[in-house]
Amino acid sequence: MIYNDFKGLMISDLGFDTRRLPLCGETDSEIDELQTEEMIDYALAHGINYFETAWNYHCGNAAPLLGKVLSKHSRESFFIANKFPGDDLKNMPRYEYIFEKQLEDCCVDHFDFYILQNVDELNIESYLSSNNHVMDYLIEQKEKDRIRHLGMHTNGKLTTIERFLNVFGDQIEFAEIQLNYLDWTLLDAKGRVEYLRKRGLPIWATGPLRNGQLTRIESSYEDMLKMFRPNETPAGWAYRFVQSTAAVKTILSGISSLEQLKADIKIFENDITLLNGKEAAILLTLVNDALSNKLVNCTGCRNCTEYCRHRLDIPALIDLYNEFKLTNSTEFITRPWSSIPNDKLPSQCVGCGACEKVCPRHIKVSSIMKEFSEIMAPYM
Repeated sequence: MIYNDFKGLMISDLGFDTRRLPLCGETDSEIDELQTEEMIDYALAHGINYFETAWNYHCGNAAPLLGKVLSKHSRESFFIANKFPGDDLKNMPRYEYIFEKQLEDCCVDHFDFYILQNVDELNIESYLSSNNHVMDYLIEQKEKDRIRHLGMHTNGKLTTIERFLNVFGDQIEFAEIQLNYLDWTLLDAKGRVEYLRKRGLPIWATGPLRNGQLTRIESSYEDMLKMFRPNETPAGWAYRFVQSTAAVKTILSGISSLEQLKADIKIFENDITLLNGKEAAILLTLVNDALSNKLVNCTGCRNCTEYCRHRLDIPALIDLYNEFKLTNSTEFITRPWSSIPNDKLPSQCVGCGACEKVCPRHIKVSSIMKEFSEIMAPYM
């Protein structure tokens, strides 16, 4: 395993993100606990020492399970990170209760890393309000050593990030952003990286595979990449791109199976060969040629699902929609489409807009669901 230095701490280059754990039922809350325990134990045994969870992951069930499994191991063998769910404004006044519950859930007396979840245009005014004491409280916990390192997660505009850091920059030690070769230009990850580097903030990278989308590229493009690195997988290319980005200290993978975990660890187990300029340019050419104007910019945060009247799995539906947009074919989506219950199809969307109000990317979900329903009507 490759490790990176952060203030004297050696953090595994590959981090274990608990947002997409394996399931044993039909809902996101039904985690396969035995398989997850096996995965976490395997990760620790093979060098991963950074584990991240959040208040809303798997409807609140990810953190207690992570804490239960990690409590079997020496506290010195891992770093654990949790997030304050400020992406939902109703949580703002509940900061003390949430933080104490998070410590209890994770079976620890301190967090090595604590992160403000998705500082963006929807919550910046609340964070900066004199009536909001979230940061005061978290700074106090840091002084009490219950938070060792405080950071922010953001996919917000640069002006929003700057406003936040101009006020709280002295307390924020690192920044977590969605970073992959598709979003380098599509969501201006490049601009965020450059700005954060200028501020001297190390970067935690999320979404390196973009919810699996970058493991499913057209065969013609995969053949092109093999001309440069014959033995590299599409996932390997995606990870190498992020590894080649300066200031990145850990790359968080939402791991959903032991098979995926083993494949990811294999990529990170030896000293890496960073992408050279020509290889990076090939990836970005691929994006400009095939992807950039076709995909919906969903990050898979799942804010929308909590507000959907019919509990549609909107991120999963958008993944299928993007798959269609990438290939202009239903060949690869008819099988997963057929497994979706009738009451969970996009046709059930009533266009109320509740999901759109909490979407950090301001995606027009209702229009996408309507269009997707029309595309797939022949297969219903």
